[in-house]
Amino acid sequence: MRDADPYERSAGPAAAALPSRLAGGPTALFVYGTLQFDAVLSGLIGRVPARIPAVASGWRAAALEGRVYPGLVEASGAVASGFLLTGLSLREWVILDLFEDDQYDLREVALASGARGWAYVWPVGEVRNEDWDATSSRPRTSRSTPPGVRGSLRVWRRTRARSSRRGSLPVACPLALSVVAEA
Repeated sequence: MRDADPYERSAGPAAAALPSRLAGGPTALFVYGTLQFDAVLSGLIGRVPARIPAVASGWRAAALEGRVYPGLVEASGAVASGFLLTGLSLREWVILDLFEDDQYDLREVALASGARGWAYVWPVGEVRNEDWDATSSRPRTSRSTPPGVRGSLRVWRRTRARSSRRGSLPVACPLALSVVAEA
């Protein structure tokens, strides 16, 4: 007899239909882009989780064509700096997964410290030659939302609120909001 799935224990029966990206039971999340900002995390999950500085060798946070956020892409000799978020609840994982673009792959990556973390990796296409510049996206204070991200966060919240009021769920993950509501 196998042990019960941790998602079933933590979120009830609805968790059996979690977004497929979360089916592997991710733990710590390596963030290298807009999810590094306190205002973005607070705006999405209502808090800033525990985090430690982290570096992913052999990866870079690439600027993406027409987007205000980066994509983590493999690059020999490069390093991507960010944070390792720990202690995320299932509800928070679902919210962050809804926020991330569907093109990302959620994969486990090795960090320079020897630790491993899950990261949203950009698969192919739309990758620019230059690295994403966090300083141009960094908010003036840790409580303000970064320029360019403010509009995306506002649209995401409006879409989520409208979908909830109508009783339907965002296309990205039909069951996610029900899991969030149960948590």
